[in-house]
Amino acid sequence: MDRPWIAANQRERERLHALLGRLSVSDLQQPLNETWRVATTFAHLAFWDRRAALLIQRWQQGQTPPADESDWYGAEVLNDGLLDEWNALPVSEAVRLVVDAAALVDLVARDVDDATAEAIVARQEDWLLHRWRHRAEHIDAVAGATD
Repeated sequence: MDRPWIAANQRERERLHALLGRLSVSDLQQPLNETWRVATTFAHLAFWDRRAALLIQRWQQGQTPPADESDWYGAEVLNDGLLDEWNALPVSEAVRLVVDAAALVDLVARDVDDATAEAIVARQEDWLLHRWRHRAEHIDAVAGATD
């Protein structure tokens, strides 16, 4: 099976490391909007990368996630419900979490067996494998806000 997500995930993880390397503590505390600061974005990314890694691992173990979870319930409720915790994290912890989670999910997505990867793609859940898309979106937002 062709695995285009491997190189793309790696590229965006490298962009993430480069961005983190240039951000100061002050930058990490900077607001991005009314409710999120830069560090909140990294805690958010860490959560979604860890969730994707767990879902891929469980899928490989035969625990296929339900197909009928609505998008608004899954993403919006989780983001809104976790916002206070993300904002409460020390900025250094948000940075550690995003680095660790990105490495974890990229490894899991790289090593997923072909049958599981094909099932994920067939069910149009390939966002689990293509973590670079979500990462790039937030890297671009943070880079734009901190330049």
